[in-house]
Amino acid sequence: KVREAIALSIDRKQIIDTVALGNGDQTGPIPPALPQYALPVSDYDLYRRDVGKAKQLLQEAGVGPVSITILTQTTEPVYAKDIAQIVQQQLGEVGIQVNIELLELGQWVQRWLKADFDMAPGLNSGQPDPDFYLFRYFTNDGNLNFVHSYQNDTSSDAIKRARTIADPVRRRELYATAQKELVAGVPFVWLYVGRDYVGLQPTTKGFVHLPTGSIAYLRQTWLDK
Repeated sequence: KVREAIALSIDRKQIIDTVALGNGDQTGPIPPALPQYALPVSDYDLYRRDVGKAKQLLQEAGVGPVSITILTQTTEPVYAKDIAQIVQQQLGEVGIQVNIELLELGQWVQRWLKADFDMAPGLNSGQPDPDFYLFRYFTNDGNLNFVHSYQNDTSSDAIKRARTIADPVRRRELYATAQKELVAGVPFVWLYVGRDYVGLQPTTKGFVHLPTGSIAYLRQTWLDK
Protein backbone atom coordinates (compact mmCIF):
# COMPACT_ATOMS: atom_id res chain seq x y z
CA LYS A 1 0.00 0.00 0.00
CA VAL A 2 2.91 2.36 0.63
CA ARG A 3 4.30 1.62 -2.82
CA GLU A 4 0.85 2.23 -4.33
CA ALA A 5 0.61 5.51 -2.43
CA ILE A 6 3.98 6.56 -3.83
CA ALA A 7 2.82 5.69 -7.35
CA LEU A 8 -0.38 7.70 -6.94
CA SER A 9 1.64 10.69 -5.72
CA ILE A 10 3.64 11.01 -8.93
CA ASP A 11 2.73 13.61 -11.55
CA ARG A 12 4.63 12.47 -14.63
CA LYS A 13 3.54 15.42 -16.75
CA GLN A 14 5.15 17.84 -14.31
CA ILE A 15 8.36 15.81 -14.41
CA ILE A 16 8.37 15.72 -18.23
CA ASP A 17 7.57 19.42 -18.54
CA THR A 18 10.23 20.42 -16.01
CA VAL A 19 13.06 17.95 -16.55
CA ALA A 20 12.64 17.15 -20.25
CA LEU A 21 11.21 20.55 -21.24
CA GLY A 22 8.16 18.72 -22.55
CA ASN A 23 10.20 16.46 -24.83
CA GLY A 24 9.16 13.11 -23.46
CA ASP A 25 6.35 10.60 -23.21
CA GLN A 26 4.99 8.73 -20.23
CA THR A 27 5.98 5.09 -20.17
CA GLY A 28 5.23 1.82 -18.48
CA PRO A 29 7.61 -1.15 -18.18
CA ILE A 30 7.79 -1.36 -21.98
CA PRO A 31 8.39 1.97 -23.73
CA PRO A 32 5.94 3.36 -26.31
CA ALA A 33 8.65 3.04 -28.99
CA LEU A 34 7.70 -0.66 -29.02
CA PRO A 35 4.01 -0.27 -29.93
CA GLN A 36 3.62 -3.96 -30.74
CA TYR A 37 4.11 -4.73 -27.03
CA ALA A 38 3.67 -1.56 -24.95
CA LEU A 39 0.33 -1.01 -23.26
CA PRO A 40 -0.98 2.57 -23.28
CA VAL A 41 -0.41 4.25 -19.93
CA SER A 42 -4.13 5.09 -19.87
CA ASP A 43 -4.63 1.41 -18.93
CA TYR A 44 -2.93 1.97 -15.56
CA ASP A 45 -5.04 3.27 -12.67
CA LEU A 46 -1.92 4.09 -10.65
CA TYR A 47 -0.88 6.63 -13.31
CA ARG A 48 -3.81 8.90 -12.41
CA ARG A 49 -2.48 11.13 -9.65
CA ASP A 50 -4.73 11.01 -6.62
CA VAL A 51 -3.37 12.70 -3.49
CA GLY A 52 -6.44 11.84 -1.42
CA LYS A 53 -6.29 8.13 -2.22
CA ALA A 54 -2.55 8.11 -1.60
CA LYS A 55 -3.08 9.53 1.90
CA GLN A 56 -5.82 6.96 2.51
CA LEU A 57 -3.52 4.09 1.51
CA LEU A 58 -0.84 5.35 3.88
CA GLN A 59 -3.36 5.37 6.72
CA GLU A 60 -4.55 1.87 5.85
CA ALA A 61 -0.95 0.63 5.79
CA GLY A 62 -0.61 1.65 9.43
CA VAL A 63 3.09 2.39 9.10
CA GLY A 64 3.07 5.81 10.74
CA PRO A 65 5.20 8.63 9.29
CA VAL A 66 7.02 7.51 6.15
CA SER A 67 10.53 8.78 5.46
CA ILE A 68 12.45 7.77 2.33
CA THR A 69 15.89 8.63 1.00
CA ILE A 70 16.42 8.86 -2.75
CA LEU A 71 19.95 7.82 -3.67
CA THR A 72 20.73 10.20 -6.52
CA GLN A 73 23.64 10.18 -8.96
CA THR A 74 25.38 13.31 -10.20
CA THR A 75 25.64 12.03 -13.80
CA GLU A 76 24.08 9.41 -16.09
CA PRO A 77 21.64 10.97 -16.14
CA VAL A 78 22.68 14.48 -15.15
CA TYR A 79 19.01 15.31 -14.56
CA ALA A 80 18.61 12.61 -11.87
CA LYS A 81 18.80 15.23 -9.13
CA ASP A 82 16.11 17.27 -10.86
CA ILE A 83 13.80 14.25 -10.91
CA ALA A 84 14.59 13.58 -7.26
CA GLN A 85 13.70 17.14 -6.26
CA ILE A 86 10.34 17.01 -8.05
CA VAL A 87 9.52 13.60 -6.57
CA GLN A 88 10.49 15.00 -3.17
CA GLN A 89 7.95 17.78 -3.60
CA GLN A 90 5.20 15.52 -4.97
CA LEU A 91 5.54 12.90 -2.24
CA GLY A 92 5.67 15.64 0.36
CA GLU A 93 2.15 16.63 -0.64
CA VAL A 94 0.84 13.27 0.63
CA GLY A 95 2.92 13.38 3.82
CA ILE A 96 5.91 11.29 2.78
CA GLN A 97 9.20 12.86 3.81
CA VAL A 98 11.86 12.47 1.13
CA ASN A 99 15.56 13.08 1.68
CA ILE A 100 18.01 13.28 -1.22
CA GLU A 101 21.47 11.74 -0.98
CA LEU A 102 23.62 12.92 -3.89
CA LEU A 103 26.61 10.77 -4.83
CA GLU A 104 29.25 10.70 -7.55
CA LEU A 105 28.33 8.04 -10.11
CA GLY A 106 30.96 5.50 -9.06
CA GLN A 107 29.82 5.64 -5.43
CA TRP A 108 26.19 5.47 -6.54
CA VAL A 109 26.87 2.32 -8.58
CA GLN A 110 28.52 0.63 -5.61
CA ARG A 111 25.49 1.34 -3.43
CA TRP A 112 23.19 0.20 -6.24
CA LEU A 113 25.09 -3.09 -6.56
CA LYS A 114 24.54 -3.70 -2.86
CA ALA A 115 20.86 -2.71 -3.12
CA ASP A 116 21.71 -0.26 -0.34
CA PHE A 117 19.04 2.37 -0.94
CA ASP A 118 15.33 3.11 -0.51
CA MET A 119 14.71 4.65 -3.93
CA ALA A 120 16.91 5.68 -6.84
CA PRO A 121 16.34 7.24 -10.27
CA GLY A 122 17.79 5.25 -13.14
CA LEU A 123 17.91 4.64 -16.88
CA ASN A 124 16.56 1.32 -18.12
CA SER A 125 15.32 -0.54 -21.20
CA GLY A 126 16.38 0.88 -24.58
CA GLN A 127 16.42 -2.40 -26.51
CA PRO A 128 14.31 -3.50 -29.51
CA ASP A 129 12.90 -6.53 -27.67
CA PRO A 130 11.32 -6.37 -24.18
CA ASP A 131 13.04 -9.56 -23.02
CA PHE A 132 16.48 -7.98 -22.62
CA TYR A 133 15.21 -5.63 -19.93
CA LEU A 134 12.29 -7.47 -18.32
CA PHE A 135 13.93 -10.87 -17.90
CA ARG A 136 16.93 -9.55 -15.99
CA TYR A 137 14.98 -7.38 -13.57
CA PHE A 138 11.54 -8.89 -13.18
CA THR A 139 11.76 -12.66 -13.28
CA ASN A 140 11.94 -14.02 -9.76
CA ASP A 141 15.45 -15.38 -10.34
CA GLY A 142 16.68 -12.72 -12.77
CA ASN A 143 20.28 -11.64 -12.31
CA LEU A 144 19.23 -8.06 -11.45
CA ASN A 145 16.22 -8.97 -9.31
CA PHE A 146 18.36 -8.31 -6.23
CA VAL A 147 18.04 -4.57 -6.89
CA HIS A 148 14.42 -4.56 -5.70
CA SER A 149 13.79 -8.17 -4.49
CA TYR A 150 10.26 -8.04 -5.91
CA GLN A 151 8.69 -11.47 -6.39
CA ASN A 152 5.65 -12.03 -8.58
CA ASP A 153 5.00 -15.48 -10.03
CA THR A 154 2.45 -14.22 -12.57
CA SER A 155 4.69 -11.61 -14.19
CA SER A 156 7.81 -13.77 -13.85
CA ASP A 157 6.19 -16.74 -15.59
CA ALA A 158 4.76 -14.55 -18.36
CA ILE A 159 8.18 -13.03 -19.09
CA LYS A 160 9.85 -16.45 -19.12
CA ARG A 161 7.24 -17.92 -21.46
CA ALA A 162 7.44 -14.94 -23.83
CA ARG A 163 11.11 -15.61 -24.56
CA THR A 164 10.27 -19.14 -25.72
CA ILE A 165 7.55 -18.12 -28.20
CA ALA A 166 7.96 -16.69 -31.69
CA ASP A 167 4.28 -15.84 -32.29
CA PRO A 168 4.03 -12.04 -31.82
CA VAL A 169 0.34 -12.19 -30.89
CA ARG A 170 0.98 -14.63 -28.04
CA ARG A 171 4.03 -12.68 -26.91
CA ARG A 172 1.94 -9.52 -26.83
CA GLU A 173 -0.57 -11.23 -24.53
CA LEU A 174 2.15 -12.43 -22.18
CA TYR A 175 3.86 -9.05 -22.03
CA ALA A 176 0.49 -7.39 -21.40
CA THR A 177 0.06 -9.63 -18.35
CA ALA A 178 3.56 -8.82 -17.15
CA GLN A 179 3.14 -5.07 -17.58
CA LYS A 180 -0.16 -4.95 -15.69
CA GLU A 181 1.26 -6.99 -12.81
CA LEU A 182 4.42 -4.90 -12.58
CA VAL A 183 2.67 -1.54 -12.62
CA ALA A 184 0.21 -2.74 -9.96
CA GLY A 185 2.99 -4.21 -7.81
CA VAL A 186 5.20 -1.09 -8.05
CA PRO A 187 8.72 -2.51 -7.81
CA PHE A 188 9.62 0.48 -10.00
CA VAL A 189 7.75 3.70 -10.71
CA TRP A 190 8.22 4.18 -14.44
CA LEU A 191 8.23 7.83 -15.43
CA TYR A 192 8.97 8.77 -19.02
CA VAL A 193 11.13 8.25 -22.06
CA GLY A 194 12.87 11.23 -23.57
CA ARG A 195 12.93 12.02 -27.26
CA ASP A 196 16.17 11.50 -29.15
CA TYR A 197 17.16 14.06 -31.76
CA VAL A 198 19.83 13.82 -34.44
CA GLY A 199 20.91 16.71 -36.67
CA LEU A 200 22.16 15.85 -40.17
CA GLN A 201 23.48 17.88 -43.07
CA PRO A 202 21.55 17.44 -46.37
CA THR A 203 24.66 15.79 -47.78
CA THR A 204 24.70 13.05 -45.11
CA LYS A 205 23.63 9.71 -46.56
CA GLY A 206 23.16 6.22 -45.18
CA PHE A 207 22.66 7.10 -41.52
CA VAL A 208 19.72 5.43 -39.75
CA HIS A 209 18.47 6.91 -36.50
CA LEU A 210 17.82 4.05 -34.06
CA PRO A 211 15.49 4.50 -31.05
CA THR A 212 17.96 2.62 -28.83
CA GLY A 213 20.47 5.45 -29.17
CA SER A 214 22.92 3.23 -31.03
CA ILE A 215 25.06 4.94 -33.69
CA ALA A 216 26.01 1.66 -35.38
CA TYR A 217 24.97 3.06 -38.77
CA LEU A 218 27.88 5.50 -38.73
CA ARG A 219 29.78 2.59 -40.28
CA GLN A 220 27.84 3.06 -43.51
CA THR A 221 27.35 6.82 -43.39
CA TRP A 222 28.90 8.91 -46.15
CA LEU A 223 28.84 12.49 -47.41
CA ASP A 224 27.44 13.17 -50.86
CA LYS A 225 29.70 16.04 -51.86
